Amino acid sequence: MIDRILIAALLLALALGCSRKDETAEAPADTLQTVSTDSISVLSVLWDRHPGHVPVAQRLAQLCEQEGRLEESLAWWIRARHSDAPDNRPAYWLDFARLQHSIGHDIAAAASLDSLLAVRPEWPEALYNRGALCVNTDDAAGARTHWTRLLELAPEHAMAARVTEWLQNEGKQP
Repeated sequence: MIDRILIAALLLALALGCSRKDETAEAPADTLQTVSTDSISVLSVLWDRHPGHVPVAQRLAQLCEQEGRLEESLAWWIRARHSDAPDNRPAYWLDFARLQHSIGHDIAAAASLDSLLAVRPEWPEALYNRGALCVNTDDAAGARTHWTRLLELAPEHAMAARVTEWLQNEGKQP
């Protein structure tokens, strides 16, 4: 929600004259109604005029992913990541790692999750996803480590039953 407010504020700034020579000119009354924060083309222009604004890059990444433009989405996540630190908005960096995995970049996804866990070592969602990535890449020892920690910190986690079942059956030590 906050990110959409920030994007809307930037769009308003643009409408009020960032692209005009006469900065005292008023924006048309319907400017805010006609500008969408769900438009890839509008947000791309906004990024071009204000590069480094992380919420814009993240929103573009989300929109591109929704349209199935995964490589383009990944490029926007990378731009956002270069402009921000993983300890800011950790849910975004979790989405970034999920996207990396979904397009087969498992080593990069693992690195993203590891960097997130370096700054948020006790965040259950990051622990769950890192463990899931370990399972998907045949790293049972890594999954055991992350999921055991997850259950220690958040025994009521939404995936606790599934994690516990995996640890009891498939995740046994060799």
